[in-house]
Parts: sequence; structure tokens; C-alpha cells
Amino acid sequence: MSEPTGHTYTRTHPISGEVLLLDVEAEAKEILDAARTARVGHAAKTLVKQGPLRIVVMGMKQGSAVREHKTEGPASIHVLTGHVSISGGNTSTDLRAGQAMVFDANVVHSLEARADSSLLLTVGWPGA
Repeated sequence: MSEPTGHTYTRTHPISGEVLLLDVEAEAKEILDAARTARVGHAAKTLVKQGPLRIVVMGMKQGSAVREHKTEGPASIHVLTGHVSISGGNTSTDLRAGQAMVFDANVVHSLEARADSSLLLTVGWPGA
């Protein structure tokens, strides 16, 4: 993602040892603050990019949306705080804090924030 599309995106934290400890709550708060000031109303930060594993924290301001897209590998969307609507794979549902949805590879999906929300995204990237 790049600035012309209006996204705030930061790469960080490759695993540099056997273990990486993440403060997901602090990361989620920081990225939600960034989303509230972002032109498109959402922001994301990659916490881990190691082999096939991608862990991303995302913040979405109420009313913002992420248009239809897909990932090449299976993905999960875990709502940490707030409330989002997710459409994809012939289903549409609302998720609230503590709930998660898992998509198979190449399933087209979209999100809309019903309230200010923070999400933890996990993707298994094939061929990485």
C-alpha cells in the first residue's frame, strides 16, 4: 500500500531471534490513533513478516471501509476493540471485540468499521 491510495502502512519487526514478544494492546492503540487522523480513516502496521507468517495490526475509524480484496494465503481477522462488518465468501457478518473470522486463500472480502476498531490480521503467505 502506498500514499497515493491514502493508506498509512509501516513495515517493522522481522523476527531476529527465536522469540519476539509483542505488546499487541499498545500497538493497537497506536495504530487506532493513526487511523483517526488518516485521510482514509484506517491505518495498518506489519508486526511480523517472517517466512510465510504475516501479523498485522490495523486501526479503523468509525465509518471507514476497506474495499474488496483478497490474500494469496489463508487469513484471519480478529477484532481486538470495536465493531466491524465483514463481507466475503458468500457471507456477511458483524464482529465485535473478541470475535474472529478466518478466510481461505483468495476469498474476496471487505470490511466496514461500525465503531472505532482495532484488528489483528494474520496471513499465511504461500511461497514465502
